[in-house]
Amino acid sequence: MRNKGIVIALTLIVSALCVYFLYFTFVSRRVQADAVTYATHNGTVDQNKRQHYLDSVWRAPVTSVLGADYTYRDVRASELGLGLDLKGGMHVTLEVSPVEIVRAMAGNSKDAKFNQALRRAQELQKQNPSTAFTALFGQAWREAAPGDKLARIFANTTNRSRGIDAGSSDEKVLREIDQEVEEAITRAFTILRTRVDKFGVNQPNIQRVKGTGRIQVELPGVDNPDRIRKLLQSQAKLEFWEVWNLQEIIPALQQANELIIAQDKVSKTAPAVAAATPAAAGDTAAQAAGDTTSLAAQLANKNKTTKAAAKDSSAASQQNQGLFQYLIPVDPYTLVAQLRDTARVNALLARPEVKASLPPNLTFMWGSKPDTRDKKEFLTIYPIRKARDQQAPISGEVVSDARQDYDQQGQPEVSMQMNPSGAKKWQKLTGANVNRQVAIVLDDLVQSAPRVNGEIAGGNSSISGSFDIDEAQDLATKLKSGKLPAPTRIVEEAVVGPSLGQEAINQGLYSSLAGLGIIMIFMAFYYGRAGLVADAALLFNMFLILGVLAQFSTALTLPGIAGMILVIATSVDANVLIFERIREELNHGLSHKDAINKGYSRAFTAIFDTNVTTLIIAIILGFFGTGPVQNFAVTLGIGVFTSFLSAFFVSRLIIEWLIKGKETTRITFSTFLSRNLFQNVNFDIVGKRYIAYALSSSIIVIGFILMFIQGGPNLGVDFRGGRAYVVDFSQPMVASDVREHLHGVFQNAGTEVKTYGSPDRLRITTGYLADDESVAADQKVRAALDKGLDQYASAKPVVQSTSKVGATIADDIKKTSVLSLGLTLLAIFVYVLFRFEKWQYSMAAVVALFHDALFVIACYPIARALGMNLEIDQVFVAAVLTVIGYSMNDTVVIYDRIREYLKENPNLTFAQVVNPALNSTFSRTMITATTILMVVTVLFFFGGETLRSFSFAMIVGMIIGTYSSLFIAAPLILDTSAGKAKGSEPGAPTDAAAPKLSTALQ
Repeated sequence: MRNKGIVIALTLIVSALCVYFLYFTFVSRRVQADAVTYATHNGTVDQNKRQHYLDSVWRAPVTSVLGADYTYRDVRASELGLGLDLKGGMHVTLEVSPVEIVRAMAGNSKDAKFNQALRRAQELQKQNPSTAFTALFGQAWREAAPGDKLARIFANTTNRSRGIDAGSSDEKVLREIDQEVEEAITRAFTILRTRVDKFGVNQPNIQRVKGTGRIQVELPGVDNPDRIRKLLQSQAKLEFWEVWNLQEIIPALQQANELIIAQDKVSKTAPAVAAATPAAAGDTAAQAAGDTTSLAAQLANKNKTTKAAAKDSSAASQQNQGLFQYLIPVDPYTLVAQLRDTARVNALLARPEVKASLPPNLTFMWGSKPDTRDKKEFLTIYPIRKARDQQAPISGEVVSDARQDYDQQGQPEVSMQMNPSGAKKWQKLTGANVNRQVAIVLDDLVQSAPRVNGEIAGGNSSISGSFDIDEAQDLATKLKSGKLPAPTRIVEEAVVGPSLGQEAINQGLYSSLAGLGIIMIFMAFYYGRAGLVADAALLFNMFLILGVLAQFSTALTLPGIAGMILVIATSVDANVLIFERIREELNHGLSHKDAINKGYSRAFTAIFDTNVTTLIIAIILGFFGTGPVQNFAVTLGIGVFTSFLSAFFVSRLIIEWLIKGKETTRITFSTFLSRNLFQNVNFDIVGKRYIAYALSSSIIVIGFILMFIQGGPNLGVDFRGGRAYVVDFSQPMVASDVREHLHGVFQNAGTEVKTYGSPDRLRITTGYLADDESVAADQKVRAALDKGLDQYASAKPVVQSTSKVGATIADDIKKTSVLSLGLTLLAIFVYVLFRFEKWQYSMAAVVALFHDALFVIACYPIARALGMNLEIDQVFVAAVLTVIGYSMNDTVVIYDRIREYLKENPNLTFAQVVNPALNSTFSRTMITATTILMVVTVLFFFGGETLRSFSFAMIVGMIIGTYSSLFIAAPLILDTSAGKAKGSEPGAPTDAAAPKLSTALQ
């Protein structure tokens, strides 16, 4: 093997990286197991104690690698996480409405034509959800006001900075509206990301959906969906507040502290301090913060002129008690606390007696960013001065613009511009607070508290601090987006209960292990010692996939597990292809060494082509898919590279090591079971092509007729919109009875109830209020469900998971699914044309693949007629595209053999070589189909309901993909090739052709 040293070095580097990142996963699992042990009493886990343990080690070192300490937070950031379907939690897709953005740019114009155009644009978007709202608004405006200019509405002071004036063209106005909508979505995304981070969920995921105004949020482990909905849909709050000087509040703080100490003595409950005595904790924090004098000591020094020395001694003795053991003064203006102590400070300040003892116009707010000193994190607490009406002197509505800039020293700063009303308020506020701080607060967290040097007129100001460029840009974004620039609505939602998540883990684990075990046993029995080498490469491939997923912080989901199993199964195809080639060469009398070299060399082209076609599908799925489909695509894409490395290079390294010396006894490529299997196969496959054409056409037509009779395809909630609920009962239920009863409470809307995995679990799907995506509609549908289930109260129904897909996003999913299928076929057509240089090859491949997709779709209504109620959803689309990928792999291998025969036997026609090519690859075709079919069958029976539809499509697809590669793809080339006339009608090879093909194989 060439470049063996490079291959070995690359393998070692990748392996070391995978070990490094997977190590954090094992550490995280160990810490979580320790937390469960800590919280378990008499066999019951106290979840509060478990969470308390995890919180206590969140910023504590839990492991060390190469001399560097890693906290539990660092470990969680690098581990291989679990998706919502395996862990439980909530998935939400929010859509930012552009209507209010357009209204705001128009100054909330009351113009009748403008408002008519807005209403019409909203109607058009329901019909064309994938078209940009700005384009639809422009179309609606031309209908409502032909000849009128948009500048009449949008030429105002708000848009002057954007260059819109009375002479601006409609195109210019629409361009600026489009830009403002895009910026508004970006601001909404920033605000939502801040909120999600603030919520404190481990490994949250928030991302924009490409090409839309939608934002996806995933929160693993959350158990309060209502709280999440309010958190994500409430508007952000930007405020400007006056700040007390620290010396002004010292007496009030001392009084509050004395009250806390007295209360604790009465209740005989001392405040808990983690991992240190109160005195030690207070002293250490003060020193770390940069000042060895405690707040209580400063209070004592301040009061020496008015109080006795005995009083000073008393104050000093209290310096590390109550509130003062947590609050540390850094300088005369700044008060901080360790980040770990903020919850305790909040609890002390929230005591009713403490609140009553403080001035009514004094409240406290925390800074947004901790400061690290001596490896400890501190957060500033700001004493905010409130007015009598408790309203901020200035709110975010007055900020018209904010941008990242640079000060005179070249350091990043934030410049902001206020509207005329805000400029007056800002001048008044800064004039009244010269040499004092003004706090800029977003969502009750202080972003910055600059000291005012003098009155600021004109509404222009800047905020400077220890910013880097990214921080200054983020702060500018937050200032401009003081509140969500437009309303957001939840258009898709899924809530998975923890019990379903654990069940999914078990199902995914068992099906994965069973599939892997079956493949390994089969390979060992079929290929002997070479099969054991393939098994070793298989395990290494699985290790690489998990390691790379961990490196990219990708969560593992149930569709991801399915993708991993399919990657493992298809990676076997490469080994099968190589081993079958080696067996052919051995049968022709070559030595083991020469046969191995030639086998790997001849198999390379086919393996390369099959991996490229699979990668094309993974890229298209990843680009157009969302949620589970995207996770499946990521796993599939990673698997393409890891499979190629493990199957082609790692297995060869092992085999070459084994044949050193005693090559005939240390490696075998067959066993007594497989030695003569598929040998001398000589089927007239192409001669039966017309029977295959008729059979395929008949089954597809029957399937679509049944679909028409059944009222159309059985679409899942992904494609039709609506809400779905998984409900557990304490006893088996009859799905048809439950559906009949729920039909009425859902006001005769389309409702489907089916058994979901077990007789005591049902999945209820309804189109009731599917077009209404509001929270009120969610509550109304849930109330109707609860009312309908009241009749079955004795069966103790419990809703384990919920999901919602709005009608708009359902239309988008349908369109992107069709688009992804079309692009896949187009990309494969182009690639095959590039590789094989004849349009007949591309056309035949695409027709065969389209045949496979239609066949799989047609089998669903047939299965439905036979009592199998399977839905067509996003995961089904992933299955169809995977079937296309597998079928294409099979076809490429056959095409490659045909090309090889024609190249080495230029006197033979396509008609003369097509059957020999099909027969010579028959063993590889059947072995690969068998291994993958075994895996997807395991997924069908053990993978759970989530993968039931996927695995059914894969079972049908594997069979039909193999069939079409043999009876559709290659024969179609014959029927469209001009070279057909040059040779005899295909059948068994002619006597003249056989010797030449035999020579070609040697």
